Amino acid sequence: MTGAVVPARAGQPGRLESSVVTLAGPSAAALAPAAGDVARLRAAGRTDAESPRRTTGAATRGWSGAIDVTDGTQMVAFTWSGAADGAVEVRSREGGRWSTWTPAAASPDEGPDTGGNGRTGVGPVWLGSKGADRVEVRVARAGLRDLRMRAMRWIEPVAGTGPQPAGAEPVGPGIRPRSDWAPGGWVSSNAGCPAAPEVQSQLKFAVVHHTASSNDYTPSQVPGILAGSYLYQVKDLGWCDMAYNFLVDKFGTIWQGRSGDIGLPIMGGHSKGFNTDSMGVALIGQYQPGESPAAAPPTAAEFTALRELLAWKLWMHRIDPLGTVTVVSRGNTKYRDGTVVTLPTIGGHRDNGYTADPGDPVYARLPQLRLDVKATIAAAGVDGARWAPFASPQQLASRQYADFLRRPATNTDAAYWATLMVRSAKTPAGQTGRLLRSAEMDNRIAPVVRLYLSAFLRAPDHRGFVWWRDQILSGKQTLLSMADFVTTSSEFRRRYGSLGNLDFVRRVYLNVLGRPADAGGLDYWADQLTAGRSRGWVLLGFSEAQEFKRASRAQVDVDLVTESMLGRTPTQAGLDRWAGQIRSGTSVIEDLIALDFASVEYRRRITGA
Repeated sequence: MTGAVVPARAGQPGRLESSVVTLAGPSAAALAPAAGDVARLRAAGRTDAESPRRTTGAATRGWSGAIDVTDGTQMVAFTWSGAADGAVEVRSREGGRWSTWTPAAASPDEGPDTGGNGRTGVGPVWLGSKGADRVEVRVARAGLRDLRMRAMRWIEPVAGTGPQPAGAEPVGPGIRPRSDWAPGGWVSSNAGCPAAPEVQSQLKFAVVHHTASSNDYTPSQVPGILAGSYLYQVKDLGWCDMAYNFLVDKFGTIWQGRSGDIGLPIMGGHSKGFNTDSMGVALIGQYQPGESPAAAPPTAAEFTALRELLAWKLWMHRIDPLGTVTVVSRGNTKYRDGTVVTLPTIGGHRDNGYTADPGDPVYARLPQLRLDVKATIAAAGVDGARWAPFASPQQLASRQYADFLRRPATNTDAAYWATLMVRSAKTPAGQTGRLLRSAEMDNRIAPVVRLYLSAFLRAPDHRGFVWWRDQILSGKQTLLSMADFVTTSSEFRRRYGSLGNLDFVRRVYLNVLGRPADAGGLDYWADQLTAGRSRGWVLLGFSEAQEFKRASRAQVDVDLVTESMLGRTPTQAGLDRWAGQIRSGTSVIEDLIALDFASVEYRRRITGA
């Protein structure tokens, strides 16, 4: 099962044109009343019923205005200050004919848990494929201060004629990347936005949404719809990025929404109070009967794509599609901050907020969707041989973190491994080699082996290695206390003798670096001893020097792989053979790792059989 980003289509990319006008507020433009309201104004005795006017205060219920927009404008979005439950109605003119009024109401439970510019809004409202040249808006609920409208027009890309790159058709859910639609990226300069998308420690559940926008769109218009949503959210509402992690159109195409690696648990901003540990996926359209724009039934293609996407993500993060999860609300209109809530692992937005989202027909199909996702995951077990004797790449990752780094793998760690192994065909040996070469391994565990090599000119015995490793990782000992201890041992004295400071430094150079001391180095280290530094401190300086790290790399790696995977020290013959082959370039450490993975000794250690 793979989740692949489909390469961007060849050809000239599309672009989004937009403009913002203030409809009501101190800087409001002069607007004509909506055409349908002129008669009402005349009946009220207004002699200026058709005259443009500026509204410098709030736009109260019944207020209306009309404004010309660039011909072909397909989307409009509205924002205002205050009135979290505000609502407007919109209609547009195309070819001299007016559309019907489309209601658009704010949903307080949409959006990120924190951040934003404090404004409320609705949109984008789709005006139709051909667009419009004039828009009318009227306030249906509440007083809207500083009411603004963003008008948007998507210029479709020039179709590419070249062939698709090799591998463009993935085995699993093909996901169109942000580069196929996004007019911008993560906006860290918006209030409350971190420097980059937040990678959560785990993913626990998925929230299904609908965008509540028109179902009347073509495949080529989808990038424009996404671009318009992004611009409204980041520019007009001050959010960090697209709210949803993924979106699915009615034709069955999956689109990456929020920035970040699609395989990782990136925090979205789709479900206020419940963004932590969740992912949001939105069906592009309006699926609630009786609401506007007109509802349509979800298509088979989009539910197939939704099933494949959820199967891939939930499998990767070890989530049972039929399960539930207990989470704590961070506050919305339905659940106060701190409320403990139990939710399905695949649920609708209405499960955690006061909203009709994702629409009755979609919500009614979620029980079957959960079963279908479960079946899809079960049917994808054909790759199991790649990470045997483990049942999944996540299990493999968890075991390697425990064996090499001596700590549990976070869900993010495991998901990252699964992403690379499944989507990028990385091997277990290759991934384990990356772990071996990690800074964490080099700074916390490898120094134990290097100190043994420096002090005793040998690899550590198994019991000694385990004791010192665990003492240092637990904080009960430090590398310096270990170095001070070994330099007072009888074995160390046999190796180094009873020497004065200068001769001791000369011996360390020969034993550790395999060369005579240079004059500057000899003086420096001897002066440190004279100033009161311990011989353990000097030895540790040599064992952690880059010169010794490079020289001992092959031997240290062989020792760590054998200790971590087989739970024993390597035989001297095995250590010499593998270290020699690695130094000569005839083997790499991944060869030894792969051999250990395939060995009977390793499988017995893992399975107990």
